[in-house]
Amino acid sequence: MKSIYTLLILLGLMAMPVIAQDEKVMIDFEDDSQYTVWRMDKPASYQVTNQFASTGEKGMALHFPKWEEGMPERHYIEIRPTEKDWSGYKYIAFDMTNPTEQDWKFELYITDDREKVDEACHFRIEVPMLSTRQISRDFKFRSEHKVDKKNITRIAFYTKKSNVPIEAVLDSIRLVKKKPDKKDYNKDIAQELRPLRLRAIRENLENVRREARSQNILPQFIQVVDDEAQSILKRAMDPDISYEDLILCLRDSLNVQSSLQRFAQFKDLYTDYRKLGKPLTGYMVGFASSMRKVMPKHLPVKMSIENEVEISLAANEEESFQLAVVPFGESLKDVSVTASDLRGVNGQVIKAENIACDLVAFTQTRDLKSYMKPDDVNYVGWWPDPIIQNPKPVDVALGDVQPWWVRVHVPKGQKPGKYNGQVTVTQNNGTPVSFDLTVEVYDFAMPDHAPFPVMLNTYPDMNKGLLTTEDWKTLKWDWIDFLTDYYMILDDIYRGPSPDRDDALDFEILAYLKKEGKLAPFNLGLFYSGEDKYIDPLQYNYDKVKEMGLLEYAYIYGFDEQPSWAFPDIEKATMKFQKRFPEVFNLTTTNDGQSGNNPAMPHLKGYCPIIAGYNQGASDSARKSLGKYVWWYTCVWPPHPYPNIFLEYPPIDTRTLLGFNATRHEVDGFLYYATMIFGENNNDGINTYPYTNWDSISFINTHGDGRLMYVNDKKQL
Repeated sequence: MKSIYTLLILLGLMAMPVIAQDEKVMIDFEDDSQYTVWRMDKPASYQVTNQFASTGEKGMALHFPKWEEGMPERHYIEIRPTEKDWSGYKYIAFDMTNPTEQDWKFELYITDDREKVDEACHFRIEVPMLSTRQISRDFKFRSEHKVDKKNITRIAFYTKKSNVPIEAVLDSIRLVKKKPDKKDYNKDIAQELRPLRLRAIRENLENVRREARSQNILPQFIQVVDDEAQSILKRAMDPDISYEDLILCLRDSLNVQSSLQRFAQFKDLYTDYRKLGKPLTGYMVGFASSMRKVMPKHLPVKMSIENEVEISLAANEEESFQLAVVPFGESLKDVSVTASDLRGVNGQVIKAENIACDLVAFTQTRDLKSYMKPDDVNYVGWWPDPIIQNPKPVDVALGDVQPWWVRVHVPKGQKPGKYNGQVTVTQNNGTPVSFDLTVEVYDFAMPDHAPFPVMLNTYPDMNKGLLTTEDWKTLKWDWIDFLTDYYMILDDIYRGPSPDRDDALDFEILAYLKKEGKLAPFNLGLFYSGEDKYIDPLQYNYDKVKEMGLLEYAYIYGFDEQPSWAFPDIEKATMKFQKRFPEVFNLTTTNDGQSGNNPAMPHLKGYCPIIAGYNQGASDSARKSLGKYVWWYTCVWPPHPYPNIFLEYPPIDTRTLLGFNATRHEVDGFLYYATMIFGENNNDGINTYPYTNWDSISFINTHGDGRLMYVNDKKQL
């Protein structure tokens, strides 16, 4: 009988829930003794709360003040953990809730008893308004060999000149050995937040409808506000609406507020437009530089009312401007834009086939990103970015703005002088409206290849599943011609030297580009070690390129963004390059800390710091004293005020990276790690426009980083 009871006890133990040994809860806020490990820098504060607790009954409410002049730049709330040995763990995880109607972000750093902030683990915490998130981060230390993971003494949450007061609820801080399952939010807390979101949406929409009637806005645009408000509220009240879509409704309710300023602006613009004496067709037309984003909805429009648009460019150059159509009476059907031939005073002609009237399309964002600053870009919704070649006529809804991208190409050998023609807007077989277009051609020509050296990853291999081998045979030359039209070539900075790779050097393409005068720098292969077994495979590409007489265009790139431990290996590799491939340029983005002057790597020919780390004096010294080349690069970082390539940033950022700023700082070249990261769109190109089916997410949850091009459903760029 005893054995039966023993068996029952064992079975009962087996049925009990097993506590995962891969996770250790450090603080769950249920025990009052846990609050003794907290410290704060006033006026920051913390207190126990029973609201929005993710585990148990309690959580910790954190408060950081809005920064004002005279305050310290940073405010801290920190923990002195009793669990100091983190050596067996890889991740820190915790639950964070934002119970306010403002987006916010702050920082976290973790360090040992030496408390050297520059060697600590840093990352940013972002939780949207009225949202909750389960956050997990790999605690990578800036100097792994210096931080004692067995003696972690400080976990600090802090703000730096926060432009808003921050209220947050923190719960369940834990250490995790394996990467946690993806859980974006606690469902119980999300349910708690639902009525708060609905209340905020109702209040926002009631306020905006009331304000619309008190401001200088025409009745047809008041109706647009009412219709959008009704649509948002209907979506929000759907009992089956998802957690993510409800926050999008909240953002949309705030966007409608921005429409009031936009529609007041429309009235002033239309007053100016009528002074031009154009036919009254129910819409107005404005113009904008190619360096601006012309927003389709909600935000004020950056365009001017003109009777004529003028641009200047060299022979063999392209320049663009935007023409924007704005319905003023009612929605428009089948709108299109065309251009005429341009004629000079002595009969010379730039034919209309050299003027592309392409459509600007839009891709939707669903949340704010860390690189977006409230005083810079703070809008979630439809952003202009894809450019649709040879578009069909499109409809334009009342309240929207639809831009066209007019790109003028001046052929080689075109005589200098002024050329005149027109751009014309037509809608639904109505009366055409034309505007004068003047193009001034300078007395010099641009080269067929990029005059400024660039290293770009333009290879479709980064998008597995997008192209089959048969697709590539059909599309290859179309892709090559598209790239060279924008001063790019097919290249991969991460190319392995093996001829069996999908991204192997295509010698047929190299020969074609050389013949056409369009060849630019290309990569022989990636290097990431100084060992012969990794360098030997480069020999095949070197010999073939040397035979073709193209070594002056070749480079070898490697040790991508590595720390100082890589210096000896880089020197070992570049010494061998000097002997085996002496004509070939080599470059790294490893941070040498001295802008190319580091004595540990004397055989390295080129150094490429990130733009935020570019040092003018040190770079000049490296060039003049050591004969080094100093490039620069950007990637998912840094944000503004540095120029960068994100969906929400203005196009002028790209032009300054390769033009104005590069010239000012005497930069030798520009490197960008990717141009075709298509995110979740690998197998589905754009098949609807102007509001596209394209998912705006690209590299590590950003919008547009690593993407300069789009692809349509026929797999054409």
